[in-house]
Amino acid sequence: MTVTRTTPTTNRSTTSTGNESATHTVAKGDTMSKIANQNNVSLKDLIESNPQIKDPSLIKPGQDINLPAKTQTSANATHASTHESAGAASVANAETAANALASNIASDALRRNLMPNYQPQNLDEVRASNAQLIKGSRGPAVEKLQTLLNKNGANLATDGIFGPKTEAALMGYQQSRGLTAAGILDSGTLKKLEANPSASEENSATAPRTTSSSKGVLPNTSEMTTDQKFDYYANVIEQNGGRINNKPDKRNLLALRVETDADINGGKGAYDDRMVMLWQDENGTKHVREYKANTEPSAQYRNRYGEDADGDGKKDQGRLMAGSYEYQIGHSSTLGKVMRPTESTIAERDTNHDGLFNDNAFASAGKSMLIHSGGTSNTGSAGCQTMSPGEYDRFWSDLNASGGPGKVGYTLVNLD
Repeated sequence: MTVTRTTPTTNRSTTSTGNESATHTVAKGDTMSKIANQNNVSLKDLIESNPQIKDPSLIKPGQDINLPAKTQTSANATHASTHESAGAASVANAETAANALASNIASDALRRNLMPNYQPQNLDEVRASNAQLIKGSRGPAVEKLQTLLNKNGANLATDGIFGPKTEAALMGYQQSRGLTAAGILDSGTLKKLEANPSASEENSATAPRTTSSSKGVLPNTSEMTTDQKFDYYANVIEQNGGRINNKPDKRNLLALRVETDADINGGKGAYDDRMVMLWQDENGTKHVREYKANTEPSAQYRNRYGEDADGDGKKDQGRLMAGSYEYQIGHSSTLGKVMRPTESTIAERDTNHDGLFNDNAFASAGKSMLIHSGGTSNTGSAGCQTMSPGEYDRFWSDLNASGGPGKVGYTLVNLD
C-alpha cells in the first residue's frame, strides 16, 4: 500500500510502494481546492473520497485527507527518467485539463456550497441556501453582511472583505443568538440577522446624541442624566444580543472593551475598559453605576495560563469573546468573591503571543472567565474581567444591595 503524507511545514511527500492510495495532512492555509490542485486531482473526486468530512469548507491543520487513487500513467510519469520529462509533462497537463473539466461540470450546488473560493455576489444565494459566506470571501455580499452586523451592534468597516474581524463579529452574533458559532454566514444566520434590526434604528429618535462609541474610545456620559445613561446603555445591550431584565431590582451588566496590548504597563495590564450595572427599583426609578475595569489578560501570565489553540505545544492566553452571557455570584478559594458564567464560554486566543487578539483563533474557556478583584496597579487577570480592589468592593456592594442578584445577564462589547 502506498501512503503519501504531506507534512504541514514542508508540503513534501514521502511514498512507500504498494497499491495506489494516498493521504494528505492538512497544513495551515490549506483548502480542499488547494489540496486538489497540489495533487493533480479534481475537487469533486477529492470531496467524494472523504465522506467523513461533513463540510469541506471546514478542515483543520493536522487532519488527514484521503487522496483519490492516481492512475498508473500518473505514477509512471512521477518516476520517469530525465529524458522522458517532456512526455511526463504532457501527461500531467492532460490530467490537469481533465481535472479542470471535471470541476467545471460539477453541479452548481456542489460548487456553491463546497468550494472555499466561491464568491456569491448577493445575499439571495445565501438566503436560498445555495451558497455561504466564509472567511476569505469578498464582494458586495460581504459588504451587505458587514452592514447587517453593524446594525446589530458590530463596528466593522464595510469594505466587502471577510477577514478576521468580520468572522469574529459573526461568531459573536451567532453565539449571542444561540446559533452554532462557526463564523460562516448560512441561510439560518442570515434569517436571524435580517429579522433583528438594531435597537438604534428602532429608537433613533430618542437615542442620546451626546456620546459616541468611536473606535477604541469609551463613550462620554458625564453630561447625561441617569435616565439617559440607562436608556443609552440598555440600547447598547440590546444591540449586542443581550436582553434587559426590567423586573424590580434585577441587575444587568455591560462591559465596554477598548482593545489593549497585553504587554501594556510592563505586562501588568490596565483598567481602561468600563463595567456598567443597570437596574430599576420597585418604583421604576432607574439606576446606573459605572466602574473602571479590565476585560483582557495581562502578559505577566503568558505561557502560564491558557489553552493550546494551534497545537504548537504552547499555552495561548485567552479573553472572553464579545457577546451575551449569564453570570452568577460564587466564591473562589484564591480570589474570594467572584462572578462566574453559568455555561461554558468561548475565548479568543493569542496564538503568536504578541499581546493582541487578532489571530482568528478560538478555544473553549469552560467557566473560567470570571469577574473578580484585581490589584491596585496590576489587573491580576489571566483572561478574566477585573477591577481594582476599591472599584470591585463598590461593584460587589451595588450588586448585592437588594439581596442576592441570582442569575445576571452580562453583555461584552468590543469598541474597535
